[in-house]
Amino acid sequence: MYGPIAGIMLSSYYIERKRRLNLSTMYVKPGDNGEYSNGYNVVACTIMAISFILPMSGAFLKNAPLLSTLNQFAFFSGLILSFVLYTLCHRMNKPNGSVS
Repeated sequence: MYGPIAGIMLSSYYIERKRRLNLSTMYVKPGDNGEYSNGYNVVACTIMAISFILPMSGAFLKNAPLLSTLNQFAFFSGLILSFVLYTLCHRMNKPNGSVS
């Protein structure tokens, strides 16, 4: 579980936010949802679930060599998979005229 979380955090910090943190969106008033309408990032949660389930499925599907290999290196495969997926989702959902 830590690999996918670390991959999303790295992608969010280095790719999405370009190494700049806005403290006013990090620390919000009680009852305020902050940057996201639901209070959490739905895209990040979905990618975390995918990046966790895919490498861990190799523990149950031992006949699939790719999944078995991903399971042996679950932390790193989850980290890389979540980093790539979150970066791709960020690039696809970015508005055309934005600077960030």
